[in-house]
Amino acid sequence: MVIKQFIKLKAIHRLILLLDFIFGLSRGIIIPFLVTDMMMRLSASYTTIAGSVFIYFIARTFGGVIGGALSDRYGRRPLILMGLFVTSASYLFLPFVSSVLEFTTVYIVLGFAHSFFRSVFSALIGDTVDKKDPTIPFAMFYINQNISVGIGALLGGVILAVGSSFIYISTGLLLLCFSIITMFHPLLKNQSRSEIKVEEPVEAEQSYQGKSSHKYILISIFLLNVILVSTYGVFNDLLGAILHDFVELSPFVIGLLFALNSFLIVILQLQALKIVSRWSFISQMLFTATLFSLFHLLLGTLERIPNIYICVLLIVVFTIGELTHVANLKSKVNQFTPATKRGLAFGILNATFNIGFGLGPFVFGFFLDKLSLERVGFSFFLFYLATAVVLSVLIVKEKQSKRSPKKVQSEVNHH
Repeated sequence: MVIKQFIKLKAIHRLILLLDFIFGLSRGIIIPFLVTDMMMRLSASYTTIAGSVFIYFIARTFGGVIGGALSDRYGRRPLILMGLFVTSASYLFLPFVSSVLEFTTVYIVLGFAHSFFRSVFSALIGDTVDKKDPTIPFAMFYINQNISVGIGALLGGVILAVGSSFIYISTGLLLLCFSIITMFHPLLKNQSRSEIKVEEPVEAEQSYQGKSSHKYILISIFLLNVILVSTYGVFNDLLGAILHDFVELSPFVIGLLFALNSFLIVILQLQALKIVSRWSFISQMLFTATLFSLFHLLLGTLERIPNIYICVLLIVVFTIGELTHVANLKSKVNQFTPATKRGLAFGILNATFNIGFGLGPFVFGFFLDKLSLERVGFSFFLFYLATAVVLSVLIVKEKQSKRSPKKVQSEVNHH
């Protein structure tokens, strides 16, 4: 199914997926092991390294906005190349950092440059997407990311056995190859988005008119997204270190667990989209919040019961929650946004992801330095459980509001 869809894609989309696959490999090699390695290398606490990661995601937020705006003005290729060369150089610098300040400085530059070319890649797909079926290239982009990150996590576990410096060197060299291909490939034309005519559906714009309440719905979606994505941050940046410290798993086994997350997403994403499309958006977020509360409860039990089976269950629970969260999130934002403001809305949505990715590990790591893993995990469990309860109340109110007009109408008909 996935291979057939890949073959049907335009040549430019296949090239973007190939290049992004290389990038995904490089990120997958590092993601599960960075916090553990830097804590050991720099003798730093969870709070310190998680704070650097938080600043990294703030830099990513600004890098994405600035990179996208500059690519509109100066074209895609220069921004892709600039971001790639700086990113590859930053990774090659990481083995030589000797203090938290040096690590944070390099990581800020890395985050800014990373979003430079990643946001431009999405814009390139948008520039060249087929208006009759615009969803497939973006869906393939997401599936491709998870395949490459999963394979990268496996490679990272193997490379780390040789030496931690090799994970940064191999990542930097991969991205350097990425940069060279981008520089010389004829399909990546230096094209400005201003040269491309974008046709917007009139119905979407008209349906938005007079619905000022939609902006409050969007604000609610963005705030809820920060809360939910904070668990992504804990998963991506701290789980590897927690599994190493509390369960004493080897880097290879940790890589296998992260790869399991990516491959489950690849296998189940299309099925999840079909199921979730029948739910209301609040029900979808309720399901995710409930699973994320269970994830944190299981995470807390690892201190008392350091069991590999609980680790596998952790991965499965988080993955199902992730699938229900992202299944149609962008389509909901698109639904409540006028055509003239969609770029801004999706930019803000991307910012909420970066804030959540940074905020989650920072808060979790801060409390983990002061409290036991069991108490921190239980606290996060209660927080997400409370979020689920609030969403449940909203669902009940929504159902009551739908029933009341019918009740009034039936009374009118009776009289």
